[in-house]
Amino acid sequence: MSGRDFMDRASCALVSGGSSLATQSWRAMPRRIIVVGADGLLGSCFTRRLSGDGPGSELHGLDLPAFDVSAPMNVRDAVRGIRPDLVLNCSAISDVDLCEREPSRPYAVHRDGVAHLACELAADSGASLLVTFSTDQVFDNDSEEPIMPGSKPDPVNAYARSKAEGERAALLLAPGNVLVVRTSWLFGGSRGMVPRFWRVLSEGREVGAVADQVSCITYAEDLVDAVLEAVDSGFRGLVHMAGQGCLTPYELARTIAGLAGADPGLIRKRRWSDLQLDARRPSFSVLGGPPGSIVLPGIEQSITRWRGDFGQ
Repeated sequence: MSGRDFMDRASCALVSGGSSLATQSWRAMPRRIIVVGADGLLGSCFTRRLSGDGPGSELHGLDLPAFDVSAPMNVRDAVRGIRPDLVLNCSAISDVDLCEREPSRPYAVHRDGVAHLACELAADSGASLLVTFSTDQVFDNDSEEPIMPGSKPDPVNAYARSKAEGERAALLLAPGNVLVVRTSWLFGGSRGMVPRFWRVLSEGREVGAVADQVSCITYAEDLVDAVLEAVDSGFRGLVHMAGQGCLTPYELARTIAGLAGADPGLIRKRRWSDLQLDARRPSFSVLGGPPGSIVLPGIEQSITRWRGDFGQ
C-alpha cells in the first residue's frame, strides 16, 4: 500500500482523534515486549525501565544494524519469532533538516516502518498492542491555543509529513490495538535542548536560541512514565503527551540560566530564518488534551528530575 493510500483511507480514523479505554490491563501480567529503536533516546529509556519487568516477562531491544523497521522481512521475522504482547516503536530519524534533504528516508521509517509493524501484528494475533510515537510538528497553529488530538494536521516539513502518514497508517491498520502518542521537544541524558543549553551556559559560553517558535519541552523519563501508565490503563487511539507549560527555546535557555546560576547575557536571541536551515519549523505547536488526559510534569520539575538522574 502506498503512502497516498494510507492518507486517503485513514483520514476518518485520524480526524476523530482522542483516546479510548479498553478493558484489558497489562499491569502485573507476564508479557513479551519489543522496543524498536532501542538505542535511541526514548527507546533506551524504555529498555532501562522495563529490564527485569517481572517473572515470565521478556524484553527484546531491536535497532540498527541488526534490525531495520523499514525492511518488511526484518519486521516479519521479529514479530513471528517473538510473538510480542506489546511493541514500543521508538524508531525515528530525528534530524529534521536531513529529512528535508532526503525525504525518502523518513517515509521509509516513519510511515512504512509503522505500517509493517501494524500489519504484521494484526496478522500474527490481532491482540498485540502497538505503541508508536509522533510529533507536535504535524501542526502549525496560528490560534495560540493548545492543539487537541482531533485537530486536523498541517505538517510544514518532510519529517512531519512522514510522521502524519505513519499516524494514519497505524490507526488504519491496527484499529483497537494501537496507541499513537504525539509528543514534543524530547530531552534526556546528554541529548536535546535542555542538556545542550545547560552544558554551554555552565561553561560560560554564548548560546543562540530561537524566539519565534513555541512548544512544550518533555523529559523522556516523564514520557515513559506516562506511556506505561496509559498502557496499563488500557488507553487506545491517538493521544497527546508533552510536558506542562509552553515556551520558546529562548525562554527555555533563560530558565536554564537561572537554574544553573549562569549569566543570561550569554544567550543570543535568534529567528529560524536567521539560521537558513533546510526545513521549516512550525511557529506554534503546543499540544493539549481533553479532560482525563495523563498530565506530565512542568518545565522546572522535569529539569530538576533530569539533574538528579544524570548528576547535573
